[in-house]
Amino acid sequence: MVGTLGGMRLNNEFTDFEKLYRKELDRIYKTMGVSVERIYGKDNEKYDVMLRIDDAVYTVEEKGLRYYYPDAPIELIQDVISCNLGWYYKTKARFIIFIYYDDILPVVLYSLNFPKLKIGIKECFGNNKVKLKSALKGYGITVNMCIPWVYLIKEGIVKILKDWRE
Repeated sequence: MVGTLGGMRLNNEFTDFEKLYRKELDRIYKTMGVSVERIYGKDNEKYDVMLRIDDAVYTVEEKGLRYYYPDAPIELIQDVISCNLGWYYKTKARFIIFIYYDDILPVVLYSLNFPKLKIGIKECFGNNKVKLKSALKGYGITVNMCIPWVYLIKEGIVKILKDWRE
């Protein structure tokens, strides 16, 4: 079964996976005692959820990936053909949460501090830590800027929130 998003075709496998990882993230947030408000409609381009911890509110963009990769995929172009920019340019989120899966089980959960990434991006390029990669799955022909997780953790841009491999 195929659906559409802004004229782009989506298969149910992709949207089913999105439902799966969001359900898992909601469960994780609940165990952390965090209040979750999911954002729908046009405002969803800014961020996916607002997390409330005590009196603080954090805006979060969520990313689920089916397989573990050693690099963080930072989406520059969501779809080359429709000229649709990626979340790097669109999001207003404070944090990007990445949850990686191995088949159907979660493997690792990362939190990327987006303002720190934007400040440190020049150093990432200057230190030859960035690779550009294209992907044909998902919303179209996507172009990602890939930066090693190890480097981002060392620079204090990313934290590991949970690692099921341990």
